[in-house]
Amino acid sequence: LLLAPQPTTENQPEEVRFATALSSAFERAADLVSPSVVNITTRSAVRDFTTGRTSLVDSGVGSGVIVSESGYVLTNNHVIAEASDATVRLSDGREFVATLVGRDSLRDLALLRIEADNITPATFAESEDVKVGQWELAVGSPFGLSSTVSTGIDSRKCRGLGISSRASAAFEDFIQTD
Repeated sequence: LLLAPQPTTENQPEEVRFATALSSAFERAADLVSPSVVNITTRSAVRDFTTGRTSLVDSGVGSGVIVSESGYVLTNNHVIAEASDATVRLSDGREFVATLVGRDSLRDLALLRIEADNITPATFAESEDVKVGQWELAVGSPFGLSSTVSTGIDSRKCRGLGISSRASAAFEDFIQTD
């Protein structure tokens, strides 16, 4: 059952007014971050063994986030892992060929760069300021779907996964979310 939000009135119970205000806060946060979220499609080189020809075929799709006005886009390594090229589509529909800047397969991160003007980088919180139990929004573009939003809470800080060597364990200071 999905109910449309009703305008807040003084006649509504306090709980309803609070829920409506919380919903409005989520809507505003989603509106603010959505221009920073991008869709990434990749193509990979595939060789036809009968003809010996190599061609590019669609191979992957995923989300990314613009992290700077100079065109850096953060995504997951698995999105671009086998790709020969990647195209970044912005929320306004513009598309750009991306250059791979770097990747970290262990932590499943990749950094791309696009040559684009008038882009909106996301604003990030300081991880030290994040508190367990705080609300969060996950905004993405999975499976080629644009502007998906879900909510959750931060459920643990300083989470280690045991994926790094003892010398690089400082890089395992993850924030766990539900």
